[in-house]
Amino acid sequence: MHWESPPDSTATCTVTVAFTPSAGEDRRGTLTLAGSASGGPVARVALDGTGLRPAQLAFSPASLAFGAKAENTTTAAQTLTLRNSGDVATTLRMPVLTGEYIFVAPNTCGSTLDHGAACTITVEFAPISKSSQPGTLAIASDSGTLSATATLSGTGLALVLSPATLPFAIPLLIGQSETSARIGSSGTASQNGPLIAVQNLDRKTPMALEPPSITGDFAIASTTCGPTLPPDTSCALNISFTPTAGGQRTGLFTVSDGDETQSTQLTGTGLTPATDTLSTSALVFSSTEVGKTSAAQAVIITNSGDDTLRFDQTKLQATGPFTVSNNCGGSLGGHSSCSIAVKFTPQATGDATGVLRIPDTISNAQHTQTVTLSGNGAAPPQAFASPSNINFGPYAYTIATPPQVVTISNQGQTTMAGIQAAINGSDFAVSSSNCGATLAPGASCQIGIVFTPGVIGNREGTLAVTSSAVPLIVSLTGSGEDYQFSVVGSGSSVITNGQIASYHLSLTPTGTSAGNIAITCSGAPANSICAANPPTVQIAGGVTGSITLSVATAAPATPTSAFLDKTGRWWAGGTALALLCPMFLLPRSHRRTFLLAIVALALLSAPIACGVHASGVNSKSSPQPGQTPSGNYTLTVTATFPGAQRTATVNLVVQ
Repeated sequence: MHWESPPDSTATCTVTVAFTPSAGEDRRGTLTLAGSASGGPVARVALDGTGLRPAQLAFSPASLAFGAKAENTTTAAQTLTLRNSGDVATTLRMPVLTGEYIFVAPNTCGSTLDHGAACTITVEFAPISKSSQPGTLAIASDSGTLSATATLSGTGLALVLSPATLPFAIPLLIGQSETSARIGSSGTASQNGPLIAVQNLDRKTPMALEPPSITGDFAIASTTCGPTLPPDTSCALNISFTPTAGGQRTGLFTVSDGDETQSTQLTGTGLTPATDTLSTSALVFSSTEVGKTSAAQAVIITNSGDDTLRFDQTKLQATGPFTVSNNCGGSLGGHSSCSIAVKFTPQATGDATGVLRIPDTISNAQHTQTVTLSGNGAAPPQAFASPSNINFGPYAYTIATPPQVVTISNQGQTTMAGIQAAINGSDFAVSSSNCGATLAPGASCQIGIVFTPGVIGNREGTLAVTSSAVPLIVSLTGSGEDYQFSVVGSGSSVITNGQIASYHLSLTPTGTSAGNIAITCSGAPANSICAANPPTVQIAGGVTGSITLSVATAAPATPTSAFLDKTGRWWAGGTALALLCPMFLLPRSHRRTFLLAIVALALLSAPIACGVHASGVNSKSSPQPGQTPSGNYTLTVTATFPGAQRTATVNLVVQ
């Protein structure tokens, strides 16, 4: 700072301030002016300035390694980047390259390099002698105060091997050998494959070669290389590969001239022989119906080796009633499986045998494996239905009969399959069934059938049972019936004790209804007998049936009736004889029933007389023992036929 004192108190002065930044970027400060007197005025001036960093040059990366390269050849180009990391531009001189290296385009560095900018320089390694070849790339500013240097490294080779890697592309079986190539008389490889070439790139000096070495499953089959290799010449080696194990195999070929050592990586693939392991040596088929084909059974073939297993498809066959399906084709790759399917089609009952032959080739050797086959031919299922027909007989219209059961049995040697039952006929239905879809040999099942006549008259239908056996047909028959039961004439009668009351009833069939109808009576007074004549009415041809209902009552005991009359017979005997007269008008089938009723009446009357005789009492105020009590009675007459009943009522007054 420069200071000039003013001449007086009203004058001005000048202060000069210099800026010398100690670092880059924004810099700040303060100028303070104060008088000499204590407490005098003070003046302050703010100072501000920006410091600029000088130019700074550096290569990235700081070094390049080119590796080993044969003499008189060039490597691939590599690039260095020159960057100015300062805040000001700089001028550049021409770059300087030392060692066995050369510039190649592009070179983007010019005469100046602005602040924060970068440019590139590209170089190659071009050795002209063997051994390590160091070098540098340097560049400086015009002032010489700035510079940047990158180190370069590479090795020149006179001894060169090619190729760097020798693969045996075709896999070989363990123990099988193959060479990389055949060597001609000139020492060059023929078209059969590559050789390993040893080259001396030194154009002036012969190369003394040490004995080469080789490792792994590889060997030197032949060579043109001797102990000395003249300048700028080459020799060749033929390598053989003989795998000792499966999988990837590696080795290393190495040659040296005492100064340099070069190697070629050797690779190949060994194959374990194919295998033909079978999952079974025998297939046993279950009983199969004659003429039918069983489900397929499989023989699994597994190749656990690396090599391919090959089959002779023309000779793959099975003997006997067996057939083969080849799912393996003509070959099976390593570490995989395939199947051969066999089916059994018996042509006769009983045991059947055969042989499955599987011819294949392993390591160029042919052989045949066998699998024994066996099965049993069984007679087809034999279905039977018992009974083969069902007659439900006459039954009440719209009323379902109790079920009748049809038994389905399998008397064959194989299972009945696909069992289905169907009814044909709207009046018949399946009420129950324990028959499943299959029925084993010797087994049986039951189907319940009911008949519900929807129409008066004869009805027909069928039960059809289908399965793998012959279909079964069970015929179903029945008839629907209905009747009108009524009293003909007076339905009331007034009698005194000891008399017989008679009523007339008719049974009229509906439509063509026909059958036997039982007539019964209920509600008769004590000490009386109610009997229908006939007790069973047979209806046929739509003809109305007639019934006489007789109610015999017991009289009170009297002295006259208690003893024999002039003819020497009991009074009851005369009554019984009178009742017997209508019996001879009945059909023979009903006479026995009516006779039993008359005998019962006689037996009822006889004890009455005996009882009266024993007591000698005749009371009119209350019924005597054995006497039918006086009163008004309603008797119900019932006509019963299968499935239903019809009733009619009559009135009886006993005085």
